[in-house]
Amino acid sequence: GPADFDRRHNFVTSFLYNLPFPGQQRILSKFTQGWRTNGIFRYVSGSPLTIVPGTDRALRGGGGQRADVIGNPVLSSERSFDDQRAQYLHTAVFAQPALGTYGNSGRNAFYGPGQYNLDLSFFKTTTIAERARLEFRWELFNALNHANLGNPNTTLNSSAFGRIDTVTGPRNSHLGLKASF
Repeated sequence: GPADFDRRHNFVTSFLYNLPFPGQQRILSKFTQGWRTNGIFRYVSGSPLTIVPGTDRALRGGGGQRADVIGNPVLSSERSFDDQRAQYLHTAVFAQPALGTYGNSGRNAFYGPGQYNLDLSFFKTTTIAERARLEFRWELFNALNHANLGNPNTTLNSSAFGRIDTVTGPRNSHLGLKASF
């Protein structure tokens, strides 16, 4: 099966842009000119999942055992956020393998939810004197305030099987002021 670190799609881009603001008056331009923005956007598809029975069904005392699959476990991705958290996979199509067997589902045969994130900053450097500068910076981490789902519980005999209990944190914002002389 796919490696544990397999991510079919991984897109990362970064940008830096000088923001155009009108106004060339000497005093006003100290506040309106010189603004820039930069950011990093990342999208990554879900990571592979292996559904495990949670008990030693092969009677060998080790790992490598998987659940049996008796139907299509994929549910629509068009479901609401809360529905996906409550049941990411169709849990009813998984069963404990017969004693002495390893199960018929493949290793890493299913994929968890994908994730995306945008970190963004706005900053302005103002020259105060010949050798003195002041930089104001506003940084936004998870600027879109998008909650990315973690992976679902993949242990068949768990009461949380198929449920997603982890979600990334909210937007964080930082302000900063730096003086250079």
